[in-house]
Amino acid sequence: MNSFDFKKDVVPSKPNHYLICPANYCKTKPNQQSPVFSMSVKQLANYWEQVMTKQPRVTVINKKVDAYHYFYMQRSKVFKFPDFITVQLIPIDEHHSTIAMYSQAKYGYYDFDVNQKRLVSWLDALKK
Repeated sequence: MNSFDFKKDVVPSKPNHYLICPANYCKTKPNQQSPVFSMSVKQLANYWEQVMTKQPRVTVINKKVDAYHYFYMQRSKVFKFPDFITVQLIPIDEHHSTIAMYSQAKYGYYDFDVNQKRLVSWLDALKK
């Protein structure tokens, strides 16, 4: 599975994914709009790294620190099914930034809202 390209990719028709994006950023209409953070993208990246160190069963597949682009795999606790998560931190100006996040299950038609819960949880942790 490849990293999600927020500007080019369209989400699949099956409901095993979740997309959070700023207004007018993604090609596909998001499930939820991203907040704006009152901090630089560099500061947001530092907080993001702190949030991610606390996430269980997450493997970094690709990380482009200078581009603020992250691609992860997180396995389910019991069956070890992989879900793939793409995150892009986005500078707005030197004092504001935002985030785009996409999570998709590799297997199955339904995800029982696992991807939504994951992204909302990670976003809530970042807001704190």
